[in-house]
Amino acid sequence: GRGRGPGGARRLRPHRQRRRQYRAPAASGLLPGGCANAALLSFTKGQSEDIVKDGIVINALQPGPARTEHWEVLMTNLSQGTGMDVATFEKGFLKLIPMGRTAEAGEMARMITFLASDAASYMTGRSVVVDGGWNKEMA
Repeated sequence: GRGRGPGGARRLRPHRQRRRQYRAPAASGLLPGGCANAALLSFTKGQSEDIVKDGIVINALQPGPARTEHWEVLMTNLSQGTGMDVATFEKGFLKLIPMGRTAEAGEMARMITFLASDAASYMTGRSVVVDGGWNKEMA
């Protein structure tokens, strides 16, 4: 049929190819951090089962985008090759976050304080996501 390649698979339209090229730098720029986070979450879960017997709990914080020096470097790197200046790229990136902004340092600090407090004494092996709604997974 029309617009289909071998085996009936749809060929990408040029506008989709451009969009894909725009997203590729973001995915590749975030991959190392994502792999490290997955390893740490696995470690947290595994350790929680071993150390809870000793009365020790362990939990993880998964912070979303926060305005730090790392954020500035990330936006600069991800914007390269997009044809956008850093400010324009960042504005578009922030639209992907339902709250439309990066986190403030105090927001992360308050969650860390909670996780370290007696109020979280019945939590172990858990991961708490603080990301302004960016992560779309179901808990």
